[in-house]
Amino acid sequence: MDGLFYDELPAHVRPMKRFSNRKELVFENPDEQARSKRPGLRSKLRTATAGDEELGRSKEVHLLHCSEVGFGPTPKVQCSLSLTQVAYYRDNDFQREHTEWRRQLLHREYQAAKRGDSDYFPYFMAWFEFYSLSEALEMSAEAFADSLDDDEREIQKAYKLSLEQLNWRRWCIRENCGRSVDKFNQNFRKTT
Repeated sequence: MDGLFYDELPAHVRPMKRFSNRKELVFENPDEQARSKRPGLRSKLRTATAGDEELGRSKEVHLLHCSEVGFGPTPKVQCSLSLTQVAYYRDNDFQREHTEWRRQLLHREYQAAKRGDSDYFPYFMAWFEFYSLSEALEMSAEAFADSLDDDEREIQKAYKLSLEQLNWRRWCIRENCGRSVDKFNQNFRKTT
C-alpha cells in the first residue's frame, strides 16, 4: 500500500527512493556514488503489524500511525513500545485510530483528551464525513426516498445525509455486516 501512495505522488514532490519492499520504503539517493553529495531525505517509511515483536524497538520514530489498534493481539503493549520512541520528540506526531468495534480499548484516553487531561488532541470522524462512502442510486430519488424506513429518515434528518449516503449504508449493512444494523452501528458509530 505504501508503494502505491509513493507511485501516485506528483513527480515534483516524489522523493528519491533507494529501496522498496512490502514493509519498507527507504528515501535516499539510489546512486551510491552521488549519495554523499545528494543524499535524499535519509528517512524511511516502515509498515508493521501489531504482531511484530520488534515494533518500535531501537527506532527513532517521528510520525506514527497505529491503525485499528483494538484488533492487534496486544494493542496496548504494541502501541506503547512504539510510543516510547515518539514521546521524547515534542514536534512529532502519534495517531491512534480505530473503529467502534473495539472502542473500549481507547475510550478512556479519548475521554481524557476531550476533557483536556491529556496532551493528545481528540478527533472523531463519523462514517458519513467520508465523502467516498456513498453509492449511486439504482432507482429514482423519489422511489428511494419513499423506501426509507423510520431509522433511515431519522439519521438522514439528524446528520443531513444524502440519499446516496443512505444507499451506501444499506449496501454496507447488506454486504459487509451480515444484514445486521447492530453490526453496522458497532463498526460505524454515529457519534462519540
